[in-house]
Amino acid sequence: MVRVVNCKVGLLVTALGLFLAMGCEGEPPPEPDPPTPHDKPATLGNTEVTVVGTEVKTPDFVDSNGQSVLVTAGSARVFAVKLSFKNTGDAPIPYSPRHNAASGQADTTPLLFKMPAEGEKLTPIPNLRLGDNIFTTDQVQIETDIEPGKAVVDEYLFKIPPPDDKELLLTVPATLFGGDAGNVARFALPNEPKTIAAPSPGDLETPVTRGNVKVSLTSVADEYIEAEKIGQEAEKKLKYPYAYTVEPVLKVGYQIVNNTNKTVVYTPGHRALDSAGVELFVTGSREISLSRFKLADADAAPKGQMKGCPCQLEPGKTYDDFMLFQRPSTASKTELLLRLSGHIFDTRGLYEFKIPYELSEPSQPDLEPYKKEKPPEPAPE
Repeated sequence: MVRVVNCKVGLLVTALGLFLAMGCEGEPPPEPDPPTPHDKPATLGNTEVTVVGTEVKTPDFVDSNGQSVLVTAGSARVFAVKLSFKNTGDAPIPYSPRHNAASGQADTTPLLFKMPAEGEKLTPIPNLRLGDNIFTTDQVQIETDIEPGKAVVDEYLFKIPPPDDKELLLTVPATLFGGDAGNVARFALPNEPKTIAAPSPGDLETPVTRGNVKVSLTSVADEYIEAEKIGQEAEKKLKYPYAYTVEPVLKVGYQIVNNTNKTVVYTPGHRALDSAGVELFVTGSREISLSRFKLADADAAPKGQMKGCPCQLEPGKTYDDFMLFQRPSTASKTELLLRLSGHIFDTRGLYEFKIPYELSEPSQPDLEPYKKEKPPEPAPE
């Protein structure tokens, strides 16, 4: 006698994605396999996936052209998961990195969770979206073919998990290699990342060097800034009352030493409409951003500031320049944090300086010389 059982094939929908499930009516779907230990590889088709390690660090960020860029201060410290993808097949495998994919899509990008207890819902650790065409220096930026027997190492970024989450669950989808949706490797990770100490910031006495380009702060002061004509009318003196800024502004002076053996392209953005790569904050429980100050007159520039930039800094030479910012509104002593992207100095990395600051009221500038008209030149005889 043969007993016929009504069976069916269906899709099991879980927080980890879609899994093909076969079972009979009245029977629960099969439980997924336990996660792979963090020190063992998992296999997705012809790709061997290995967790190389986890780190908490302050990475260097670059754009798709390899230039250093600044990201928001909240992304300064990240939880990085390094993964190795090895091709165990006989043909090249296309690897498509997904560093800025939307959160919560298990078939799109690697995801991180607090390891759930039995019957507990998954608690995600948010992945970091840096913005279009922004990467760390350790990330793969474009689709790359993995040749047979070769491996590619990439890293994915997340917010730092709470220290009470002792174990984490990492999912890696096969769609990264053109595999089927629902085919997902799962790893059990101890929440024991290697901590990479961030470089110490400089100050008024301590310079910062990145790529053999040294930057030292030379002055921080509230000043009325004198302006001068530029361009075709550079020989003309500005007339009263436009010779100085109406209000004091914050002037941050610095010195650049090109200790490389090549010419460095310096792009401070003094006259740009935006200030990409420059940030100044009042530190504390709530960071307050201070905007860069730029003269409204397109035919004028702060006297003594480097002009004609982007400009070239010759090897072995020293240059002095300054940036202008809106003054903090606080009257008490405080601390400022200046962040300069390395691309300003044609190098990689981040220049950070902690600056003690106390609001001051400088003396009014002497405008008398600007009130006097230049006497007319005598007529030729």
